[in-house]
Amino acid sequence: MTAKSSSHSKPDSSKPKFKPRPKATVSVNDLKKRIRNTKRLLERVDLPPDARVLQERALQGYEKELQDELARRKRSEMIKRYHFVRFLERKHATKRLRRLQREYDSVRKEAEKNKNSDLQSRLKHLEQRIHVAQIDLNYTLYYPLTEKYISLFPKDHSKDKPENNQGRSESPESADHHDDNNHDDPAKKPPVWAVVEQCTKENTLDLLRDGKLDIGPDGKKKSESVTTKTKSSSSGSKGRDKDQDEKKKKKKKQKDYSSSEGEGEDSDDGFFE
Repeated sequence: MTAKSSSHSKPDSSKPKFKPRPKATVSVNDLKKRIRNTKRLLERVDLPPDARVLQERALQGYEKELQDELARRKRSEMIKRYHFVRFLERKHATKRLRRLQREYDSVRKEAEKNKNSDLQSRLKHLEQRIHVAQIDLNYTLYYPLTEKYISLFPKDHSKDKPENNQGRSESPESADHHDDNNHDDPAKKPPVWAVVEQCTKENTLDLLRDGKLDIGPDGKKKSESVTTKTKSSSSGSKGRDKDQDEKKKKKKKQKDYSSSEGEGEDSDDGFFE
């Protein structure tokens, strides 16, 4: 018998190669179950001190893992929800910034040839507009991924724009030429815009995007907003408790007054008897 050729011994390349399964995400229910079981175990009185220390450390690890997993899922959900609007606004901000830069370059060349005060003032004005446009672009890129995205270019302005022959409103790029005053005014920007401007100066945009600065959609730290809410709620509850106490006092006075009237009537009847 003739020996088999070496070509038959080679593996078939047409067969699909084995691919390892992606690492499964941590189950939130499993982590919650572990936390419950660990807490029940810590409630035991006869638990040795060494085992108690180990279980307390394990509980801290489970709670931290659960917190990280919930934050990761929220971040992923927010990215998917606002991906399209962020993409459109980033595209719009990029085009606007490039247009202003081209305009600045042309005016600067003209100012170098003809030294004119009007051209110099126009250059300063364009520098301010370029700065605002750059912060607009950074806003679309570095807005906190864990928070609800507040639109930088609201669609409400499109209601006032004329429509073309097909019945559709103007695109943001063409409408931008008619609405530069609104885009250049920082006072009309969302609250996080000022935070983005500050982070641009401090070079902390990556921290802002990853949510490590703990900034909410209102432009303030979440801890500060939470303390404000708790103070207002506590003051409101104190006011409600005070009102309830006053109502109780009034009812008690009315009850005492009615009872005293009844006693007076009984004494009168006894007296006249």
